[in-house]
Amino acid sequence: MITRANLVLLALAALQIVLVVVLTGDGVTTEGVSTPGVKPYESLDLAKVERIEITDDDGETAIIVKVPGEGEAAEPSWSLASVGGFPVRESKPKEVVDKLRDLVLGRILTRKANRLTGLEVSDERFARHIVVKGSGERVLADCYIGK
Repeated sequence: MITRANLVLLALAALQIVLVVVLTGDGVTTEGVSTPGVKPYESLDLAKVERIEITDDDGETAIIVKVPGEGEAAEPSWSLASVGGFPVRESKPKEVVDKLRDLVLGRILTRKANRLTGLEVSDERFARHIVVKGSGERVLADCYIGK
């Protein structure tokens, strides 16, 4: 049974994997960016984020969405849309965005499709797939986490 706590823990585990991969410089590949040391999501702004999707290797997706606040001065909140709209601690989406902003690319290991599958960073095979969207479903960040 998937509980709210399990989904939050899943999201945090995925972010920890991201940090390990980035810090060791293994398997991080981003289209259009090939320079080690680049921070591809450095300009990511939580205020512009509307949705965070984290998919695991079994196809299970945790979807965290921004819920507009009520009234003029009310702050927006966050909920787990994938499991009935349970509330999410306000600090969790900020942690996701902060960790993505801090990502630093290591050297490119390969661009060959069969090697990307072996490293589990391809569309077909991955450990985690994180997509951050803004208004109008505009993709602000999209990355695969592999071995």
